[in-house]
Amino acid sequence: MNPPTLYTLGHSNREPEAFLQLLVDADIRQLVDIRTVPRSRRFPHFDAEALRQLVEPRGITYHLTGKVFGGLRHSDPMSPHNALGEELREFADHMMSETFSKAVEQLVRLAEQSGPVALLCAERLPAYCHRRLLADYLHARGVSVVHLIDAQTARAHTLSPECRLDPRGLVYDRAVQTAPKPH
Repeated sequence: MNPPTLYTLGHSNREPEAFLQLLVDADIRQLVDIRTVPRSRRFPHFDAEALRQLVEPRGITYHLTGKVFGGLRHSDPMSPHNALGEELREFADHMMSETFSKAVEQLVRLAEQSGPVALLCAERLPAYCHRRLLADYLHARGVSVVHLIDAQTARAHTLSPECRLDPRGLVYDRAVQTAPKPH
């Protein structure tokens, strides 16, 4: 069996109807929320329960997985991921754990068994979100990942330039120039 394609998207400041249409257009069956804190003060329609109520009537199952796939972790002082800022470094450290590896296996199995899965976080652009690292992890294991940016833009994931494959897993230690985050 071929590995499934997983999708990612950020809720950003989208209107609920536009967000839902993006999922429907991509035929998403499972929405996996990877936010550590599944709420938004500015956009309460993206709070976990409101989101569940939005997507489930359309046949999309909502899963909250922030405990295993969320950011906001503690970093290892000996972390090899010196090309990343602190928050992403913490997540990259977590990606080297057995807990993370097992959760990814379950995620891939979910996509194989129940159809298209989308990973949800807050940032519209994956370059500014920890889901980029999760996409690297999946990509390195042969899973196709597509980032849903907006109704007209879907991008196939490519390995992050600061990442390299290592016997320990992915290591983010390559120096690269990064553009500042747009406002």
